[in-house]
Amino acid sequence: MKRSPQGPADDGSIRVLVVDDNPVDRETYARFLERDRNHTYEVIEAGTAEAGLALARSERPACILLDYGLPDADGIELIEAISDEAGIPAIPVVVLTGQGSESIAVEVMKAGIRDYVVKGDATAEGLTRAIQSALTTAGLRRKIRRQREELESLHQQNELILNSAGEGICGLDARGVVTFANPAAAYMLGREVEELIGEAHQVALRHMGTDGTPCSEGACPIQAALEEGGVHPVKEDRFGRQDGSSFPVGYTSTPIRDRKAGIVGAVVTFRDISEQKELERQLLQAKKLEAVGQLATGIAHEINTPTQYVGDNLRFLQDAMEKLRRVIAAYEEVVDASRQVGALRTPIEKAEAACEEEGLEFLLAEVPSAIAQSLEGIERVSAIVKGLNEFAHPCDFEKIGEDLNQVIRTTIEIARSEWRRIARVEVDLDPELPPVPCHPGASHQVFLNMIVNATHAIGEVIEKESGEKGIIAIRSRRKGEFAEVRISDTGAGISEEVRNRVFDSFFTTKEVGKGTGQGLAIAHSVVVERHGGSIHLETEIGKGTTFIIRLPLRETQ
Repeated sequence: MKRSPQGPADDGSIRVLVVDDNPVDRETYARFLERDRNHTYEVIEAGTAEAGLALARSERPACILLDYGLPDADGIELIEAISDEAGIPAIPVVVLTGQGSESIAVEVMKAGIRDYVVKGDATAEGLTRAIQSALTTAGLRRKIRRQREELESLHQQNELILNSAGEGICGLDARGVVTFANPAAAYMLGREVEELIGEAHQVALRHMGTDGTPCSEGACPIQAALEEGGVHPVKEDRFGRQDGSSFPVGYTSTPIRDRKAGIVGAVVTFRDISEQKELERQLLQAKKLEAVGQLATGIAHEINTPTQYVGDNLRFLQDAMEKLRRVIAAYEEVVDASRQVGALRTPIEKAEAACEEEGLEFLLAEVPSAIAQSLEGIERVSAIVKGLNEFAHPCDFEKIGEDLNQVIRTTIEIARSEWRRIARVEVDLDPELPPVPCHPGASHQVFLNMIVNATHAIGEVIEKESGEKGIIAIRSRRKGEFAEVRISDTGAGISEEVRNRVFDSFFTTKEVGKGTGQGLAIAHSVVVERHGGSIHLETEIGKGTTFIIRLPLRETQ
């Protein structure tokens, strides 16, 4: 046994701080510890509570033998002081008391101390046994505390993981009531986490089928996981928000089982697949456009050949008609000069009668006009074919500098069959508008959708009022670093409750079969997301609507 007033125990000995105002008692305890053949002790002594507290702070003993009745503080006060500053139960304490009263034992236990020794009954064996018991208890407490800290840390880590997850996660008890919801789930559902806790899953998730109708309990995969067990993945359904809207989700319901394999709840993980569905829709649209492009290219090639020789023949007839007119004029001069010759009078009269009967004068006046109109028609066919080729441009992966005015002209021609019976198209295009970096096929798609939308808006007014043709006005201008295109119609205008949703996918005010609600949504996606531009509207009930599209003149990421 060693006695050391300071310095760490570096030889495997157990450092014990003895705090007792009686030096004889301190010496007795030191001798008791010397007799322990199984352990080596290093004793540090203090005669007052103040000195004992100072040594506890500086020397960090493995155990403290503490006299309950010190002159400058009672044992409980010193225990509390040591606990605050030195970390009970990190330093185990064995209380030494002059009397073994029950009240003292209770006070000691309230202070968190299990081991105490009555001085008059103290023996070497009893003292070392008390110290070893205190050390063992302290070790167990440290182990339990570490385990508790590790569990708490693991719990916090798991909670951080769940709260940081991008997927929505809801925990349910055996009744299907929400007991946990992470922020992602609350955000997607348009709620606060606290609002979801305690609600039945039917209320919290507002589970619907793909047709938008609430799922019956018997057909609900979440309920099946709670009642039957098994993992229930669902590729696509819809969850509802508190405001009445809904969104497409893919989700999985997994039962939670206890150690006896009984179902005690379920976990529902879900994700908003709106973006995925939009990408799928764009991919499908791209495939359709590619197929249309290939078809249009083939049709254009087939149309071009006959159109070319019909046009060539019409131009030949146009030139020939002019020559024929000059020849006929020369013959008319011969006829006029020959009228005085008697022998020729009868043939001349017959020729004039034939000319009058066949309407030569009418033919000379109208045939050139018919040929001119035919040539104009052929030129229009050529423009349509050219427009089809441009519209169905397959190479749409890179942006290229496009003549936006030409895109508008081409799209107007493509959509002629839509608007020609309903509206007049008036264009005011800025000839100084610089090239705009665009995805060619996508830009054609935007203006086609906008023109068709304007046509339908005017059509609804004409159908109700049986009025005259409406007007679609298209204007292009440069606005700073943007190209601005305004597309106006003389339709009925858009009501306030509808105008905030016109760009939502699948939203339409048209009758079933007359619209998918995708035209303006596609336009918004192309302009804003793919080109970094903007699209908004100005509308007045009874007068019409103007859509304003702005595309940056410099390429954006």
